[in-house]
Amino acid sequence: MKIIKQIIFTSIVLIAMHGTTAFGYTIRSEHPRLYINSTNVNEIRTRAANSNFSMYSDIMNSNIRFGVESKYGEDISSWTRKNRTDYILRSAFVYTVGEISGYTYSHTMAQYGQKGKNALLYWAQNDDHGEMDLPNVVVGYDHFYNLLTTAERKIVVDALIEAAESCITEQGKTYTRFGSKAPGLSRWTMVGLGFAGDGANIGDGSQASYYNNKASEYNNDYETYFKNGTMQTHNWLQGMWFSPDYSTYVTRLVWGMEAWDTATTDTNTYNDFQDWYKGFPKFLLHSMAPYNRDMLRRGDVRFAHTAFDDAETLEESLGISLAAIRYRANKNGDSETASLANWLIVSNNMHNYSSTWFFPWDDPDANHDDPATLGLSTSHIFSNGGMFTERTNWTDSDATYLTIYSHPYYLANHDHADAGSFTIYKRDPLAIKSGAYSSGDKKNHERNYHYRTISENNILIYDSSEIWNWSGAAGAGINASNDGGQKWFNDAPYNISDLIPGSKWEAGGLDKTFISDDLSYVLTDITDAYTSKAQLVQREFIHLKDKDYIVIFDRLTKDLNKPSTYLLHSKTIPTINSNVVKIASGGGYLSCNVVFPSSPVISTLGGAGHRFEDLEGNNYPVDPNLYGGWDAEYGDYRVEVRQSTNANNEYYLTLLHPSLADSNITTTSLSGLNWLGVYTPDASSGEVVIYSKSTNFANNDIIDYTISINSEAKHYIADLSPLQKYSITATNNGTNVHLIITKDAQGQYTSSNQGLLGFRSYYDGGNNIQLEEISLGNNNSPNNYRAD
Repeated sequence: MKIIKQIIFTSIVLIAMHGTTAFGYTIRSEHPRLYINSTNVNEIRTRAANSNFSMYSDIMNSNIRFGVESKYGEDISSWTRKNRTDYILRSAFVYTVGEISGYTYSHTMAQYGQKGKNALLYWAQNDDHGEMDLPNVVVGYDHFYNLLTTAERKIVVDALIEAAESCITEQGKTYTRFGSKAPGLSRWTMVGLGFAGDGANIGDGSQASYYNNKASEYNNDYETYFKNGTMQTHNWLQGMWFSPDYSTYVTRLVWGMEAWDTATTDTNTYNDFQDWYKGFPKFLLHSMAPYNRDMLRRGDVRFAHTAFDDAETLEESLGISLAAIRYRANKNGDSETASLANWLIVSNNMHNYSSTWFFPWDDPDANHDDPATLGLSTSHIFSNGGMFTERTNWTDSDATYLTIYSHPYYLANHDHADAGSFTIYKRDPLAIKSGAYSSGDKKNHERNYHYRTISENNILIYDSSEIWNWSGAAGAGINASNDGGQKWFNDAPYNISDLIPGSKWEAGGLDKTFISDDLSYVLTDITDAYTSKAQLVQREFIHLKDKDYIVIFDRLTKDLNKPSTYLLHSKTIPTINSNVVKIASGGGYLSCNVVFPSSPVISTLGGAGHRFEDLEGNNYPVDPNLYGGWDAEYGDYRVEVRQSTNANNEYYLTLLHPSLADSNITTTSLSGLNWLGVYTPDASSGEVVIYSKSTNFANNDIIDYTISINSEAKHYIADLSPLQKYSITATNNGTNVHLIITKDAQGQYTSSNQGLLGFRSYYDGGNNIQLEEISLGNNNSPNNYRAD
């Protein structure tokens, strides 16, 4: 059983225990209590008159955003339902904050409040009531409480209950829902905060028990289903979501958490969900491309280029979440998280977007140091989400950017069959994620290509008898393509407790990781992501940072008659010369030397009519109505590397080198009975990387090889026993150096706790070879690596 999954299982047990605790909360008796209350209103009023004055003016005067003043004279019935609820929210906030100095009003606060109240009553009596109205109308009831008669309160509260019940009808009271609907449809848990304890003052008071009990039901649901369900799920994922394309779902999490914190007197959601608060800005930071700050494509990213300013709503919803995180982090003394969140807001100009939801939290004068100034690591591990990211520099737009994805469990309908995949960027996307989320209804392209392993830089094992049935939206009941890839699910786990070792949801996970100044190392066992056609599939990555070499090793044990394929996707047409593949795009270059198999079969597929072709020759083009039209970043070509003959045990060893100019990397293959490796001779310093053919070197294995060096070489051996002693001897005949590595209790060299060994061989100034250990430490990558 993998260590990471053992630890995750332990966490699940603790979470389940936490979820059984009794309800404990105290709702403020006063109104208003949601977002603005007696505790924070003076702070908000002061900011409105000073640093947030322009935002306040926009709330009053914006035509597009239904400003409180600009729309005051209009007929409420002429507005759309959305515009009505927007006006309710904005007028509620203005009414509660009251007059601020420096602003000239055309009407009184009482008049603005009355207009907002009238909009609220119109909504309650004439509109449909559902998820999209919440929480604006709840805020309206809460803030206009003293303006409403008891009869009017009954009208509004009945409509609020109807809106809440519509969420429950659609979603049910599920515990977590890993899918994207969970944050939105969990909004019913906020409704009870609005009218808690008001029963005797709703209508004639005869239904006081009904209203008080209904409010208590929703409030208890917050703890049971939202706090200990939906939020525990997102906290478990360390704040990750797929991209800013889904930022509106993240915003809905903030709405619920902030409503709970302001409406109650004894909670602090920051303390409950620190991983989420810290993880969300870090996910955005660590998944931005260095060259243009677009968000890297992962999961169902709808656009090829998803940036913070792609759309007003996208930028605004991100800003809401980041502003709330900054606010809570500041109040809790977490200056790093607050600064990072604020840096994202300020550097992407999000604070210029006026949103009512910004208003309680926005503080443009807050500290906003950039990641480099804060000393944030350029590498990061999101272990639960199975995401490793690394850039060579925070400030250099020419930095290399590497991502490795290997989720320990398949999680949601927006997850892909991509355990073990990687992307490489330098000035432009070079080794890319292919395919497009074209319409959100699981059409032909999505179900047969985009969701599937064939669209990733990954390993295929083709079994002609495999049939995948599709039960999703469009095309339900028909078979999906046989891409030769990983298992596909039409359902998803609902609870964190579903994610246990041995469950059908197992996929991969970042089983071993190591990060140092010299190198980064990742091992992922993705055997569970495949069907029984594969008995072992493991990928190991070593990124040698000095040379920018990324050495990838794949070890496969599989059925003999099921051929494997190593995939590499690109925007532009690759060139192939013997065992070297080259890709050039946007000023960036990527060379891929195929070291093993020694006689590879390499081919290129792509171009019009073949861009999204499966292994059986079927092409699944992108929907022609795709948002934004065709973009080569969705994938134009792929390289397929195959073995010359099928075998039960197969290996791929490739060296990838991103650069700013076309480069020719010389590689020499190294091999022994139980191991494979690569040597890259260089005029200044060569590099050796060696992997075991089996999952680990045996105690009696001897690693014995000869290289030719002019000055020095660095040697890195993976898959050794952890924290063990080894002896290394080096003899030379001219420039040929013969090295022997053996396990030896009296040896002078010690492997790391991840089974890595590093050493340097060099001439002593004469003709003798000297050895020096390269310290790889004995850490387990303490970069927020929750699974250690």
